[in-house]
Formats: sequence, C-alpha cells, structure tokens
Amino acid sequence: VPVPQSQDIRWITGGDGDLRLLIDAGHGQIVDEDAILRLVESLDDLLHGVGFVTGPFFPVVENQSFAIMSHTITARTKGDIPRASCGEKPQGGTSGDVASAFVHVRFRLQILHMLAAPRATGLPDHYTCRMASVQLEAVNKIFPGNTHAVNDCSLDIGDGEFVVLVGPSGCGKSTLLRMVAGLEDLTSGTIRIGDRVVNEVAPKNRDIAMVFQNYALYPHKTARANMEFALKLRKMPRAMRDERVKAAARQLGIEELLDRRPSQMSGGQQQRVALGRALVREPSCFLFDEPLSNLDAKLRNHMRGELKELHRTVATTSIYVTHDQEEAMTLGDRVVVMKDGVIQQVGPPLDVYRHPANRFVAGFIGAPAMNFIEGRVNAAGDGFQAEGGIEIPLDGKHAAGREIVLGVRPQHLSPVAEGTPGSFPATVRFSEPLGEETDVTLDAPGGLELLLRQCFDTPPEAGSTLHVAGDAENLHRFAAGDGVRID
Repeated sequence: VPVPQSQDIRWITGGDGDLRLLIDAGHGQIVDEDAILRLVESLDDLLHGVGFVTGPFFPVVENQSFAIMSHTITARTKGDIPRASCGEKPQGGTSGDVASAFVHVRFRLQILHMLAAPRATGLPDHYTCRMASVQLEAVNKIFPGNTHAVNDCSLDIGDGEFVVLVGPSGCGKSTLLRMVAGLEDLTSGTIRIGDRVVNEVAPKNRDIAMVFQNYALYPHKTARANMEFALKLRKMPRAMRDERVKAAARQLGIEELLDRRPSQMSGGQQQRVALGRALVREPSCFLFDEPLSNLDAKLRNHMRGELKELHRTVATTSIYVTHDQEEAMTLGDRVVVMKDGVIQQVGPPLDVYRHPANRFVAGFIGAPAMNFIEGRVNAAGDGFQAEGGIEIPLDGKHAAGREIVLGVRPQHLSPVAEGTPGSFPATVRFSEPLGEETDVTLDAPGGLELLLRQCFDTPPEAGSTLHVAGDAENLHRFAAGDGVRID
C-alpha cells in the first residue's frame, strides 16, 4: 500500500527502541522504513494487486471514528520486552534481532469509544466531523504564453470554515481551487492542508472531496454505486459502505434515488448524488467548483439552502467557487473577491458589502450593482461636484480639487422633494416592478445612467422627472485612479 500521510500514522515503540513501527490507522496495517517491514508492505501490495487478498495483509487496527485508540505491544526476542502503549516510553528491555522480533510481534488493539455524541446531528454515530485548516502562501500559476492566472495569492482558511471564492469569469478562482485539489501544479508558492505541505502530494492523498460543476457521475452506475465508488477503492467493508451511503442519502433526501442511474435523474437530483459522493468520504476539506451553476433559479436557491444546512450539520472545512455574488453572500463565513488572478478583499460577507476595499469590489458585490459618479472635491473640501451641476455634501474634510468617485447603491438612492440638499433631477427611462420593490433606470445630468430601487405604490412613468438624493450615511468614496476606498 502507499505510505500514508502524517495524520494517519501512530508511532509505537517497544523495548529499547530497536523495534519502531508505524501504524496506518486509515488502511489498517503496518508501514515502516525498516527493510523487513518494507518487504511485508510490498507483499501486501502484490497480493492485493493480483486479487489474492482483499483485506489488510497484516491487520492491526480498524478505522473507527470517535474512538481513542490505545495500542499495546507484546514482543518476544532473545530477551523480554515490556509492553508499551502508544507514545509511552518503554522501560527496560533488551535489544534483539529485529527480524526475530518482528516474527513474534503480537498486537493488541483497544478501542475506547468517546462518550460524547458526534456533532453531526442527523448522521449516524460513526460519522466523523473532520476538519483541517488550509493555508495558501504566495501561490502563483503561470500558464504557457505568460498568462498569470493566479498572482501571489495568500489566504488562511480556518478549521470548519466555509470560504467562498467569487469573481468574474477568468479571475483565477477555479484555477486556485484546482491547485488546492492537486489538479493543477503550482508555478510557485506553498499550499498546506492541516499541517502538511501538499504541493507534491497526489490528489487522492490530500484527504479532500470535490464537487464539480458538471456533477462528474459515472453514467453506467447507479447513484449508490457512484457514491460508494471511492470507498470501494479504499477496500472499506461493505457494511460500513452501506451505512455511510444510506446516512448521506438520508441527509440529502435521495434515498429513493439510490438505485437509479444519472440518466433517470434531474439536474438537481444528480447534484445531490454528487454531494453525497463527497459526503461519504468524510474528508477533511470539501471543494466546490460552481456546483449550482447548471440549475434553474428556483432549484439553485433551494440547493443553496441545503448546502448551508449541510455545512452547519457536518462542519467540515469548505472552499466554494462561484461567479454569483448572491451565492457568495448567503453561503460564506468569509468571501474572497478575486480579479485578474489577484485577491482584492477577504472578509465576512456583510463587511465586504458595507465596506468594499475598492471600486471593483463595490461594483461586483451587491445586487443590483452600485452606481458610480465621477467628479471632484469642491474648493471648501466638504462637498462633491460632478458634471451637470450635481453637488453632494460630504462628511469630514477632503483635499480640495481631488478627483474621486462617489458610489451609492440603488437601495440608498431615494426620490426626495425638489430643493433637498444634495439632490439633483433625473429623467425616468423605464421602470421594472419586482413586486414589493421597483427598479427605476434614470438618465441623470452629465450623461449619467443611474439605477434606483425603492418601494412605489405606482411605478414612475417613463419620461417623468424625479429628484433624487443619496443616503449620506451610505455614500462610498474611491480614488479616481486606482479605485482604492477613501475612508
């Protein structure tokens, strides 16, 4: 079997230290750098490869969650070697021939189940709420032709956190996710999952589960077979596979779909199966690559709620990629806004919405998009002036004559009485009733096009004039050149 990763390994020592073994809890067998144990490992690999055996060749531990594993060793060599438990320094003992010691090694495993119930409410007792932090340090990806898809990105994702990478097409968010998954090589930088650097670790050994945009289900397999496929590759016992699949199906409401093939399911049902396939693996990190983009609007909203509830239940570290800022706002504990391969801002959704770091973030986060008015600070430094005679008071003092961009969201632009300070006239181009609210597109002085969203008993008629003003407490100021926020 392949040498397991560090989090799967338990050290066991015996005697005077000559006998040092590694226990692979994930695969249930011994691995070690000792030549004799490497031989056993190669025999194990050979016997599995030819199909002679299906279980561990030298089983020593069963992979059970929510268990504290205490191992004791009894070994006989030319002298007596006292028992030593995991991590315990052995007392006394004599050194002996390692080969002889190995032949007579006897393992006793004790599994003490924890009294506390698992956090995953609604899931069976065996379900493991596993988490791992993810760290990106100065990650770069340059494709042939000097295309810098990801540019010096650094990001810390905490245990159990749901982080959403959001940005327009081509911003590098999916490339960044694929590098975390191991599907793209890094040009430079470091990626850590837990305490491991995974730059050179194969995707299958990163302890992650990925949900793709196109579901990626095997068309000839049933939902049950798709969900348990990765577990069969791990040689997990059938009973445990069945338990995990049934638990995930119950959690996702797809129990009646387990014997159907993908062609017999709707898009939403296929996506649930894809989620279930990731869920049964009990990974330390979920990766979602625009999983809802192929669904219609109503189903997308429903699945968004299911994903949020799933994360609340399972509490596994998750990285989610989307171009839909509404998904980013509703799902993420934090959102990461990207543009041209560069991280623009990281923070809780409402902080990013209320305090955008620059003009790009302000225009991208929030629906409808923010209105922008270009102009300059007046001579007194306490007001904003734009073409067409627009004058808007500003809080505080600003550099006189400085060119700035004023931002106001459609929800913060309101019709007011003529002559109200900071107001200006605008002509209604058309109205779009949305039910409780109405979007009104306005032609403002200086050739500006503005959008206003408010409640109207009767939507304004095209060609009519409204006097509008922005909410002074919700005006955003940005530098005219680089668009950086001005506080």
